[in-house]
Amino acid sequence: LELVKKKQLELETEFENKIEKIEMTNNNIINEMKMNFKQAEENAENEKLELTNKLKNLEIQFEEMKKDNEEEISNLIKQLDEFKQIVESNKLEYEQNLNEFEIKLNEEKKSTNEAQEKIKT
Repeated sequence: LELVKKKQLELETEFENKIEKIEMTNNNIINEMKMNFKQAEENAENEKLELTNKLKNLEIQFEEMKKDNEEEISNLIKQLDEFKQIVESNKLEYEQNLNEFEIKLNEEKKSTNEAQEKIKT
């Protein structure tokens, strides 16, 4: 009976040790999972901050490009207006030169006709 009690005590102690070992292993796994989860949360938060900063930088770049494009468009419109004025000025000058040429041509014709009349008479 003593031997049975001793063996039973040994088995109970061995069983309790195994249970403790399993509980320690489970606790280690749970702690490791908690650490992994915390690390994953930190990584996600860092990635969110990084993406937010990238988005802000892209928004700034977009606004700068938009401003540059607006300035470039404004400059192109000014150049177009200047070009229109030059074309209009050249057109007026061409028309004036053409009118002066026609007047001189008519004077030459008149002079030529008068000379021909004098020759005939």
